[in-house]
Amino acid sequence: LILLIDAVENITKQDFRLADHCINKNKIIFFLFNKIDVINEKIEFKNKIKKYLKNNYSKSKMINIDFISAKKNIRVTNVLLEITKKSELMSTIIKKVKLKKFILYSAKQAKYPRVKNIEIKPKYIVQLTNKVPTFKVFINSNKKAPQIFQKFFENAFRKFFKLEGIPIILKYESSKNPYIH
Repeated sequence: LILLIDAVENITKQDFRLADHCINKNKIIFFLFNKIDVINEKIEFKNKIKKYLKNNYSKSKMINIDFISAKKNIRVTNVLLEITKKSELMSTIIKKVKLKKFILYSAKQAKYPRVKNIEIKPKYIVQLTNKVPTFKVFINSNKKAPQIFQKFFENAFRKFFKLEGIPIILKYESSKNPYIH
């Protein structure tokens, strides 16, 4: 989905509603701010937009942002190349070895969120499909993965595998401790 936004008018609530709808349908989304040529302080404007989205839109890691001028043909070709790249990224297959490396890496690097004084950790991860990259994450809890853990894990996973700007699905599987009795 390409959401063309007039840079002079900025983002509207309707833009966010459309983006939410498309994210729920697992579509790649591009926010293209057109008429960047008429903005005086371009760098300041771009930074302001990126900061606003990061701070006010929880799904900002799932969208792609660019600034173009259709009239003066500024960055239009770059956007088309980026769309192609993101489309190819959607069919990513991550090998089990790399998924295991991520689990080991994140165990060393991260302090996972605690829920009722218990640190929820991923134990194993497997890729289910690559139509929309879908993964099953087995955690060390017999309860449903808390929202804070899901967000933390998704952000770390996206960053590690460079999967920002595309939809991914992470399904969490609780596991019971076989040695509890």
